[in-house]
Amino acid sequence: MKLAIHTGTPGTVSHIAGCALADMLSKKHPWLRAVVVETGQSADAVKTVARDPNLRRTGIFSVNSTIHNDIVTGQGRFSSPIQYQLLALIRADAMALVTIDPSIKTMDDLNGKKVSVGTKGGPGPVFEALLNAHAIKPAGTEYLSWAPACDAMIAGTIDAAAQTLGDTTLDPYIPPAAIKQLQAQKALRVIAIDRALIQKVSEATPIGYLHIAAKLFGAPMAAVANQTSWGVCPEFDAEVAYEIVKFMAENASSFRDYDDSLACIRRANLASLPVPTVMLHPAADKYYRESGTKIGL
Repeated sequence: MKLAIHTGTPGTVSHIAGCALADMLSKKHPWLRAVVVETGQSADAVKTVARDPNLRRTGIFSVNSTIHNDIVTGQGRFSSPIQYQLLALIRADAMALVTIDPSIKTMDDLNGKKVSVGTKGGPGPVFEALLNAHAIKPAGTEYLSWAPACDAMIAGTIDAAAQTLGDTTLDPYIPPAAIKQLQAQKALRVIAIDRALIQKVSEATPIGYLHIAAKLFGAPMAAVANQTSWGVCPEFDAEVAYEIVKFMAENASSFRDYDDSLACIRRANLASLPVPTVMLHPAADKYYRESGTKIGL
C-alpha cells in the first residue's frame, strides 16, 4: 500500500522525518510504501490532504500544535473547520522571544519596541496572545518567519522576535541555524516567559511548555512547546495507522541515522501530545495502550 506523506519544505524537521520514514518503510516494512510531498507550511499540508477524498484515506500530514485552533475552528488560513486525528509526535521544539538588544531583559521591556511574533499561519497568534496576556504594547508588530526575523534583528529593523530554539532536550543541544547566527552576535538573550502566562494562553490553543535548563541560555526558564506531529483525517485506514505507530516505535532509534535533528523521535514520547486524547486516531490509541506507552504530557 502506498501512502503520501505531506511535509514542510526541505530542511524542516517534518520533511527530514518524512523522508526518513518513507525510506525505512521501503527497506523494512513488508507492505507499506510512501512518497514524500513537499508543501509550503503546516497549514498547506493539512489542507492538501483534507480536500482530496483519496488522500483522506491514504495521506499523512505534518501539523504543528500552534495552528490546531485554526484548523478545528476554520480560522486563520482555514476557510472552514477540519477535523483531524494524530498518529505520533515527531518533535517538540521550544519557542521563545529573543533579542540582541542589551536594553531588553524582560517581557516588560518589550513595551514600545518593534516585535516579530512569527507567521500568522504558525506561532504568530500564540505570541500575540502572550504579549496581550502580559499587557505588552509593542510599537509595531511583524509576522516574520525564523530566518527573516533573525536578519531583521541583526539589521536593527525590529527589536525582538519569536524564534524556535529547536529541541532543547537534546544533549548535546543543537541550536537551529537562526539561533547560531544570533549567538554569533554575542548579545543573544532569550526572554523568560512566565509559565502561568503560557498555561493561560493554552486554554485557547493546546500549546504546551518546556523547561529550559540554565546551562543553555544562562537562566532556567519556561518556553512555549511547538509540537510537530503526524496527523491524518478520520477516514484514514485503521490497520495502516496501527502499523505506522508500531513501526515508528520499533524503529525509533533508527531515525537519528538520517539526521541528528531526529534524535528527538523516541519510543517513550511518541504519544506525548498536548491535545485531548480523543484526537488520537483510535488505532494509534490502541497501540499505545497495548504497548504501555504514556499518552499525554
